[in-house]
Amino acid sequence: MENFFLSFQNQKHNKKRLTEDQVGILEKSFACSKKLEPEQKLQLSKQLGVPPRQIAIWYQNKRARWKTRSLEEDYGALQLKLENELAEKKQLERDVERLKAELKEAKEMLLSMKREGGEGHSHTSLAEFSYDCAEVMQVEQLYTCFMGSDKFV
Repeated sequence: MENFFLSFQNQKHNKKRLTEDQVGILEKSFACSKKLEPEQKLQLSKQLGVPPRQIAIWYQNKRARWKTRSLEEDYGALQLKLENELAEKKQLERDVERLKAELKEAKEMLLSMKREGGEGHSHTSLAEFSYDCAEVMQVEQLYTCFMGSDKFV
């Protein structure tokens, strides 16, 4: 068992770090193809003077780093999109509140007009008032639709 560990340690110490030139060649190769074919591995091994296994490990590690970086970029883009959507949602909520206030004001005006019409002479008929109420109901339904509730549906 000790021989196994000694053998493993010797193998670990025999590995050489790649030079900047070797890494540059591997980077160019990786840019052309993310997947290392056996023929390409042997060619790079001969060209760089390192074992094919070291080339394969470098490719595997590089692919993992590349994928991680890609995921981080995707996450950043999604985060930005989420922030934009949340800002838009906030703006829409402010618009809804403003429209609610306008709707309330319009209802109060209609009720005021109805009361005034009952006391004095009015040119507004009950049919016209019903139509106005129907419009108010449509606005409320539209608001409910925007808010995602199915109260009026």
